[in-house]
Amino acid sequence: MKFTKNDIDALNSIVTITIEEADYQERVDKQLRDYRKKAAIPGFRVGMAPMGHIKKAYGKPVLVDEINKILSESLFAYIREENLNILGEPLPAPSDKPVDFDADKEFSFSFELGLAPTLDLEINNEIALDFYQIKATDEEISKQIDFYRERMADSEEVDTVSEKSVLKADLTENTENGHNVESAMISVEFVKDEDVKNMFIGNTVGAQISFNPMAALGNEAEVANLLKVTKEDTEKLNADYTATIVSITNYKPAELTQEFFDKLYGAGAVNSVEEMQDKVRGELEHNYFHDSEYKFELDAKKYFTDKHPFDLPVSFLKRWILESNRSNKDSKLSPETIDSEFPQFENSLKWQIISNKIISQLDLKVEQHEIENEAMHEMYHYFSQYGFNSGLESYVQKFAIDKLQKDENYARQVAEKVMENKLFRKMREIVTLNTIETTPEEFKAMMS
Repeated sequence: MKFTKNDIDALNSIVTITIEEADYQERVDKQLRDYRKKAAIPGFRVGMAPMGHIKKAYGKPVLVDEINKILSESLFAYIREENLNILGEPLPAPSDKPVDFDADKEFSFSFELGLAPTLDLEINNEIALDFYQIKATDEEISKQIDFYRERMADSEEVDTVSEKSVLKADLTENTENGHNVESAMISVEFVKDEDVKNMFIGNTVGAQISFNPMAALGNEAEVANLLKVTKEDTEKLNADYTATIVSITNYKPAELTQEFFDKLYGAGAVNSVEEMQDKVRGELEHNYFHDSEYKFELDAKKYFTDKHPFDLPVSFLKRWILESNRSNKDSKLSPETIDSEFPQFENSLKWQIISNKIISQLDLKVEQHEIENEAMHEMYHYFSQYGFNSGLESYVQKFAIDKLQKDENYARQVAEKVMENKLFRKMREIVTLNTIETTPEEFKAMMS
C-alpha cells in the first residue's frame, strides 16, 4: 500500500492511497471461503459449490466491500500516524478515471483533507482580563428580606376587606341554573380591574358582590382556575357571577425575630438583622457570580480569538457540511443556507481550536465521576422545577447514569460542558484578573 500527500496549501491537502493486490487478496479469499461454507447454490450441497461459482456470484461485491474496509482503516491510521490535525472528515476527491473492479488489480483513491492551523499560543499571568464582581445593593437586600417575610407571613382572619386581603367566597353564576363554585379563593391584590377591586374593598363577611371574573382578572387561565372549569368553556368564563364572602384573611409579614431567623436558616445560624443582611448579601452575590462567570467567558473568548487570528479551509468545510447532511432526508441545508450560517459556525470552530490548544497546554482531563456528577446536577435541577426536592438521590443518580450510558450525544455534551467549566476555572487562576466591582443594574446595562 502506498500513501502520497499533496499539500495544496497550509490548510488543504490531498492524500492518495494506492491499494495493491497483495493488500486485499488474502482478505477477499477468506471472505469467499466463508461464503462457500454457507452458500446454497442450485445443483450443489451447501458448502460444496466450486469456488469458481462462488467467485462469479460474490467475487465483485466482496472485493468492493474489502477495498472500502481497507480504505477506511488505512486512511485514519495514516492520519493518526502522521499526526494530522484534520477538521471535519476526509472527502473523496473528484477523479477523471472511474474505478474498474472487474479489470483492475491496483486501485487508487484520493481524499481531500481540511487541516487545522498551527497556533502559537500560550496562557500565562501576563494576560490580563476583566472580571466583574456584582455587588448586591442595600435596596436589593431589603427587597429579598421583604420577600422572605411575605413568604413566612402570619395569617389572621379579619372583619373588613382591604387591598391585601385574600377572600374565600361562594360564586354563583347570574343565570337560572347557573354554574356554582364553593370556597373560591380571590386575592384582592391581584384583581386587575380597579372598579371591581374597589367593589370588594371595605366589605365584610356575608356581603354579596356582583362582578365579571374575566373583566376582574383579565386572564383565561386564572379565571378557569377560579371557576374550576376549562379554558374552552367560554360561556362560563365570560359570565357574570355573584360572590358571597365566606371569610377574609390578611397576611402580616413575619417580624424580624429570632424565631423567624431560626425558621429560615436553622437554629442559631443568624442572630440579628445585621447578620441576616450579610447572609442575604452572600446569597445574592453567589447567584450573581454565575453572571460574572458568563461575562468572563465571553470576554476570554473574544480576547483569544482577536489576539490569535487565523484562517480556516472554508471551501472544504462548506462542502463537508453539505455532504454530511446529504443523507439526512429531513435536512433543508443548501449551499445558500450554509453560506448564510457559516460565520456563526466558523466562530464556534475557531474557539474550539483555540480552547483545545489551551486544554492540551494545561493538560486538562475530564474524569468519569465528574461527568456523572454534572449529569446528576442537571437532573436535580430538572426535577426540582416540578417540586421534587428531597428523597430522590438514588433515583436521580440511576436516571443520570442510565442516560449517559444509553445516549452518546448527551454523554458527549455533558463531557464538553465539564471540560469547558474546568477550562475557564483554570484560566481564572492563571491570568491576571482585573476585578471590577459593579451593581446589578450597571451589569445588566453593560450586557444589553
